[in-house]
Amino acid sequence: MNESTLSNRLQAVLKLVPTGFVFVDIGTDHAYLPIAAILSGIASRVIAGDVRNGPWQVAKQHIEQAGVEHLIEVRLGDGLDVVQAGEVDAVTICGMGGPLIRDILQQGYNSGKLQGVKRLILQPNIGELTVRRWLRENAFVIIHEEWVEEDGYVYPILCAEPTENQFGGESALDNQLIICPDGCTQELRDAIADVEWQDRLGWLNLLRPSRGWWVKWSREWNKGEAIIRSLHNAQSDESKERLIRLEFEQLILGEVLLRWKTLTE
Repeated sequence: MNESTLSNRLQAVLKLVPTGFVFVDIGTDHAYLPIAAILSGIASRVIAGDVRNGPWQVAKQHIEQAGVEHLIEVRLGDGLDVVQAGEVDAVTICGMGGPLIRDILQQGYNSGKLQGVKRLILQPNIGELTVRRWLRENAFVIIHEEWVEEDGYVYPILCAEPTENQFGGESALDNQLIICPDGCTQELRDAIADVEWQDRLGWLNLLRPSRGWWVKWSREWNKGEAIIRSLHNAQSDESKERLIRLEFEQLILGEVLLRWKTLTE
């Protein structure tokens, strides 16, 4: 097991682990990421955590087969319960839904397990808005975001670090200025200045859009158009209100895709 044998997603995650860091991999499953981090010389030590006994046993076997059991400790437990405060420099959580990642982070935040953590590297399969919102509300700033294409899907990878006022005060992302490409309408400028749109699309993506991000939101726009078509014959007030809201969101998203397309090419 080495970096070259990892999936595209895990390779991208591994590149965001600073050399010499001790990190915990939550939901480690087969422990592919910790093993590659040690064999490549990137991490000095890794804690591989999983809440399920089956994956925990598999991870131990893989680590022993790789001959790195002296540098990777496998722990059975729920989320960040597997570490002590100040024990790790970084946290990786990959392959879960955004709400679950948020809950793991919140539990760790409440119990003090994020004290001393210098970097979070998160790969939600879905629901990345939930993760971005939690990071902003808890004063973690996203310093890097990329979208990795794999097996026909596009996955986000978020790398965040705590701000100076992490445990009190406003987030560094509050009032973040987003620059529109030339030709943006005032309606679009107003929309993406709103923190909810920045959470949804990712403010770093608006500053530095990538092909993967554009592919993801092009697909979402197509889904939205299909929903709108299905609602046009709806009779209930609730459906009509939803249709109005969706049509506005589609208008904004469509202009984002149009204006930002040239920046991804």
